[in-house]
Amino acid sequence: MARASIAIDFDGTLADTNRAKSEWLRLNLRREVPSWLCDRTDCIPLIGREAYNKMGRDVYSAASTARTNPVEGAADAIVKLAAKARILIITKRTTKQAEYVSEWLAKNGLAAHIDEVISSAEAEKSDLCLSRNVLLLLDDDIRHLVPLIGSGIGLHLFKPTADVRSLPKEIEHARSWSDFKERALIVLAEGQPD
Repeated sequence: MARASIAIDFDGTLADTNRAKSEWLRLNLRREVPSWLCDRTDCIPLIGREAYNKMGRDVYSAASTARTNPVEGAADAIVKLAAKARILIITKRTTKQAEYVSEWLAKNGLAAHIDEVISSAEAEKSDLCLSRNVLLLLDDDIRHLVPLIGSGIGLHLFKPTADVRSLPKEIEHARSWSDFKERALIVLAEGQPD
């Protein structure tokens, strides 16, 4: 039987890029935006598409990516989950920027635990998850989860400090990597044959 796959977003979910975005906004726009509001869906209404795209070019650069720390608890969770499932990193970054993700994974000792880094710049994350028979998806941007409601994929929104009372019932709120890891391990154990 093929191993189950878990798809994980990179920016703001695995790498603490949202903290870098928040800092960029403070330094460049003199705007105080909490990191949990720095995903594309939440941030564009606050600063506009042009400013968001400029910020993205800076924050997603090779140098900035290399300086970004893992989100607290992410490395431990990845190692434990990789022992039970295939781990796919699906990022909206371009193919070139996805190379920076692979370099980041190597630098942070995680490359050996990742089965594939996939750029979804030319495709929807939902289509990529469906084509790879993903069991669980963890993302910090709800726009990637909503299209998968009803697909059978376990959907988890990673927003550690956000109040997300209005989430659709099909999307679980992952408050931490430990929270997601524990839920994922239960789902994986339930799916294993006796």
